[in-house]
Amino acid sequence: MGLTEASILDDLQRAAEVGVDRVDWDLNIVGTPILDQLDAFRRLAKLLW
Repeated sequence: MGLTEASILDDLQRAAEVGVDRVDWDLNIVGTPILDQLDAFRRLAKLLW
């Protein structure tokens, strides 16, 4: 099963439910250009805040 933005949001929601209030984002997604990684981060950040 691959990661998708929806699955990442689900994982973050489950983490928040058990008290996790900080996640360090590693912008080193293997094989993904840095600009694509930044775009994904920005899309997810808008959904979280």
